[in-house]
Amino acid sequence: MKFAIIVGLALTLPCSLHPPASAAQGARTLSAGDLCQKALSADELGKRVNAAVELSMLKTSDVATHLRRLAGETKDAEVLVPALAGLMLRSNFDSLPLFINALESEAKPVREVAIQGVLKLTGLSAAQVQYSADDAKEKRGKAVQMLKERLEKGKAKSPP
Repeated sequence: MKFAIIVGLALTLPCSLHPPASAAQGARTLSAGDLCQKALSADELGKRVNAAVELSMLKTSDVATHLRRLAGETKDAEVLVPALAGLMLRSNFDSLPLFINALESEAKPVREVAIQGVLKLTGLSAAQVQYSADDAKEKRGKAVQMLKERLEKGKAKSPP
């Protein structure tokens, strides 16, 4: 149940970008680098997730770099979802390989955010990609391979 709530929060980030409660109360907000490190190394999953969500909501120029690091290094699907959602909000085209790799995740919520990111960053439609987070692993793998080949050939639309 916690996982579903976290995923729901990450998927609604575009509608809920506002300063974290700690910032509103005058507490010191950690830097993007510190939040990234906390999201990777905190001793409890909840603390790692909270740090990832807070990082994804920061509006500093270095956030995308730290979100990419987090998405590339985390082993927690619950942390990966808000990291990818934050990158998707920023339309960070350099993150496309992270989204493509996440399409092959064992965790369905990660795959759902990943496909949204791929579609947004490439300008491709769902019909063009022919990928569903609900498909069997083998079918998803074929779709990912076709997507990689398509992108290598330069057929995907570049970001504006």
